Amino acid sequence: MALREAWFELKAAAEDPEADLRATVVRLGTERVDQAAATVAELARPRDDRYFEDLPSRYTHVRRFLPSLLRLVSFAPTRLGLCWLPGTSSSGKK
Repeated sequence: MALREAWFELKAAAEDPEADLRATVVRLGTERVDQAAATVAELARPRDDRYFEDLPSRYTHVRRFLPSLLRLVSFAPTRLGLCWLPGTSSSGKK
């Protein structure tokens, strides 16, 4: 079971006023959810991982593909993120 699936089921149960959250957790199986959470913990970067200290040594590698990445990938805010850009509203209009 993926933690994502468990989250969606728990979220749906929480949104339903007649749903029983405890019954949902029991049905999902706490051991399976715990295993999925443990996998996420293994894959997530620890807080003390100072990966950015290695970036200068990787410059020559990154330099080769970064221009292509920046040319091919469009970076833009979400609709809600627009309100944080100076001079725009949440509708994207100035």
